Amino acid sequence: MDDYQVRRLLIDFKNSQHYRQNNPRRMERYRQNLNWVNPTIVRDLSGEELRQKFIEYYVDGGGRQSLNQIWRDRIVRDVEKFRSTLLYLLDESIPVEERFFNVVSSEGKMHIDGFGKALASGLLMDSDLQKYCTWNNKTEMGFSVLGWKAPYESSDHVGVKYIKVLKQLKRLRDKIGEGLDLNFIEVDHFLHWIAAEDEGKEAVKRVSGKEVSIDLEAPEERLIQQIIEQNFDNVFRQLNLKLYDEDPEQTGAQYNTPVGRIDFLAVEKDTNDFVVIELKVGKASDNAIGQILRYMGYVKENLAGNKNVKGIILAEDIDDKARYALSLTPSIEFKKFKLNIQLTD
Repeated sequence: MDDYQVRRLLIDFKNSQHYRQNNPRRMERYRQNLNWVNPTIVRDLSGEELRQKFIEYYVDGGGRQSLNQIWRDRIVRDVEKFRSTLLYLLDESIPVEERFFNVVSSEGKMHIDGFGKALASGLLMDSDLQKYCTWNNKTEMGFSVLGWKAPYESSDHVGVKYIKVLKQLKRLRDKIGEGLDLNFIEVDHFLHWIAAEDEGKEAVKRVSGKEVSIDLEAPEERLIQQIIEQNFDNVFRQLNLKLYDEDPEQTGAQYNTPVGRIDFLAVEKDTNDFVVIELKVGKASDNAIGQILRYMGYVKENLAGNKNVKGIILAEDIDDKARYALSLTPSIEFKKFKLNIQLTD
């Protein structure tokens, strides 16, 4: 999409019903966050006060994003370590790429497990709305909708990646959106709108003339997904799998990526190899193979590192085209599922 088309989308966004309904709430939540995301206040709060402020913030993602709640209490388990990490993140005397790396990277000297890019960037934005942006999965999905490549190289460390995302979003705010009086909360909201809201997807279609991919599920497929998610350990016990839980932004069930939503992202308990699971109700076709390969490629490039990535197509049956294709795709296997209801006295 060219800059003119993106600007038209920004104008549509600011005139949209979704913006009118949700932006006041987002800005009010930001003003509440300002009451504590400040080095002076963070230093003066008691340990219990700081813990409660953070938990309230984390539960609703600062009023803007979803965070994986499994990490909430772990991050603040050692509240004084959390205080030190937060004060370091907010220290303007240190270059932001250095702060971001040391807090977010597992190799960073101030890192706490679960303190990921979405949380770190959200706190930075709440400390200075005009200077810092949020960077999360919806940001990447928004880039994809606009036809923009990620502005960084996969080899860049996470602090450099954040600087490059920040530069891209500044261009969106100040150059493409010149005169629209945008702030970074609105930029984040815009990317969410075009990636996840039907109204935004319709606007993209209208401006670009292209259909935006919308992940829709048959009601029965969603029901089966919920059943499998609730019983994941039992269903996949023989395969020794567990749901991926290392992403502070989301769980392994319905794992959102810029290339689509993975039904289940799992890891093998003994090897930590990644397993992408694609669920199909009824008979799986060869289209499922291209879909799961796309997800596997994303996982390999962005999450797996030196670990292997495997795939499972989970369906009630499989057609001949898919069966022939799988015969030459050893990294993907087909598993048949069957629901069973038993009545007893």
